[in-house]
Amino acid sequence: MNEKNIEKLELACIKTDELFSELIQGLKKKKFKSEKQIQKFILNEIKKKNCSPSFPPICASGKNGANPHAKPASKLNKGFMVLDFGCAFKGIKADMTRTIYLGKPSALEKKLYNKVLFVQKKLISEAKHGKKASDLYKKMFSLLGDLAFACPHGLGHGVSTKIHDKPSLKRKSKDILKENDTITIEPGIYFPKFFGIRIEDTILIQRKGNKILTKSPKKLIVISFK
Repeated sequence: MNEKNIEKLELACIKTDELFSELIQGLKKKKFKSEKQIQKFILNEIKKKNCSPSFPPICASGKNGANPHAKPASKLNKGFMVLDFGCAFKGIKADMTRTIYLGKPSALEKKLYNKVLFVQKKLISEAKHGKKASDLYKKMFSLLGDLAFACPHGLGHGVSTKIHDKPSLKRKSKDILKENDTITIEPGIYFPKFFGIRIEDTILIQRKGNKILTKSPKKLIVISFK
């Protein structure tokens, strides 16, 4: 990605982070009664920020979150809630996922969340110029260990004017990360009829290391729910 488009992406990510903060405040104030309301809120706020949606936002709570491409439901469910959205600024698309919790998580649920977070942070640290995309994907499965069966999708993808661009971070990918690539890192685990957990950031590959462009908190956010 060229320098001008990187600047646009950085602004898109800033606006995405702002929206996440506004969404969490709305949840804490009990403004939303359904996933559909949350999706509508996200779309309205993106428009207010003079942006367009990078893709149809995903808001999936409880067992709905077990579907990586869930459609928003007419109610909110207790448990993990996957929020996947992004602002597109002048055609350049950001992408971020955060998973929060409605209610009180069990010790096992906290452990599973922290496992996904550990894997995501580790893989971000290893996403560097010259790294094989397929090696990062394989490392995800190694780090997930006995939870690897629960991840049905790739580790991430390039972002630009397209929400899914090269490089592709999948097992059979031939892509090699290079300076100024803009990609996502998004490990996730899904348990049908129960819940899903996914954590995703947009990052910029640099000559030495990388820069995380989406900066919203990743410590598990817990919101009271009845």
